[in-house]
Amino acid sequence: MLTIYIQDITPGNEGSDPGDFIELNGYLYFMASTNGNATGRKIFRLNSQTLETNSSKNNTISVYPNPANGIFHIENTVENQLEYTVYDQNGKKINHSQNGDSIDITNQASGIYFLKIFNATQNIVSIKKIIKH
Repeated sequence: MLTIYIQDITPGNEGSDPGDFIELNGYLYFMASTNGNATGRKIFRLNSQTLETNSSKNNTISVYPNPANGIFHIENTVENQLEYTVYDQNGKKINHSQNGDSIDITNQASGIYFLKIFNATQNIVSIKKIIKH
């Protein structure tokens, strides 16, 4: 799976709190706060059509297998503090964990989900599209 780097829209302690992820025609759309919520939430589109579903490794984080039956393993080659959140296509949070080596969504319906990986050490958010069959 390809990791897509999304820099925080509002760096600092507040953050942009991206959520409500949806994939449409290969583009990732999401809602995020700007200016520490002073101006409310806005819709953003990732400026790339690179959302892939095949398993592949990058320098730090890989998720496999993908697609899977609901258990996705997370390999972190750099020892960073990670936080994982899984969202359905409507942006509803369905799972959350910290520093685990797997995500379990076996109790969810088959379909496309978004895995948000927050790297607290580097203040980076990565989004991966995962498919449960």
